[in-house]
Amino acid sequence: MFSDDAELRKLYEALAEAMIEGSDETGGMAEIWEKIETHRRAIRRNHGESFPPDPPNSECRHAELGGVQFENGTLPSKGDYRYLLTWGHEKLYLWTHTTNKNTGLIAEVDLSVKDSNVWRSFGSAFRLAMGLASVLESIPEMSYRWIYRFDPGLDHNAQEFFDRSEFAFMGPSFIIRIRRVLELAGILELLHRSEPFFVAAQNVLVAAENHEFCQECALRPPEHRTHQEHEPDRWAQTIVLPKMEAAIVQATRSVEALLGFVRKVGCANFPYVAAA
Repeated sequence: MFSDDAELRKLYEALAEAMIEGSDETGGMAEIWEKIETHRRAIRRNHGESFPPDPPNSECRHAELGGVQFENGTLPSKGDYRYLLTWGHEKLYLWTHTTNKNTGLIAEVDLSVKDSNVWRSFGSAFRLAMGLASVLESIPEMSYRWIYRFDPGLDHNAQEFFDRSEFAFMGPSFIIRIRRVLELAGILELLHRSEPFFVAAQNVLVAAENHEFCQECALRPPEHRTHQEHEPDRWAQTIVLPKMEAAIVQATRSVEALLGFVRKVGCANFPYVAAA
């Protein structure tokens, strides 16, 4: 923000010269410092108007989704920007921004999302859908990297990102076919339509993260399992049991969400009451 300003650089150079001369009888250094602070305040004000820090807003309505990319195959080419689907407050587009790179996913977010108490974003829903469809074994970590005044005609490196740090977006990405979105459409539609199902799916994924095990083998008849689920070693029980306990709680909440029940704290005789 400050390093690119030519006038501010000149002021710092003038200050350095005054300090080297070592004389401030006329108050020159104090005057330069005052000019520097005034100019810095003006830069902050102008930067705040051009780059407001609370996306989505009028200057920043697009975000690149991290955690998933699409293989190109023979269909997309550099510069393509194709509509994919609409999800709640978001329109999703496929953006092939770089030659010999996978196609990215861009969300155009309607500002009405700020009027919602809870934003069930497409990124969170896609994570749930991928997890459920893979029996909780392939769960991408989704993220939103906001872009100011997004222009699909510009190269990826020419975009004005809210967070310029590459480390904010360097997590592993699942490389999938575009067809995979169609295959997940049924789950995505239900996640969009039913908040209880959305909450239940969230809790199931949290339970799986707290206590990981192969769902397919654990739920199959013994004769059809590819490997056995064994009890934890004695030395590991104190590590595993608290995680297992937390997973049981989250799995129970998942069932409660599907049934439309919530736990009523402090009621021993009637531990569950119907949700309003």
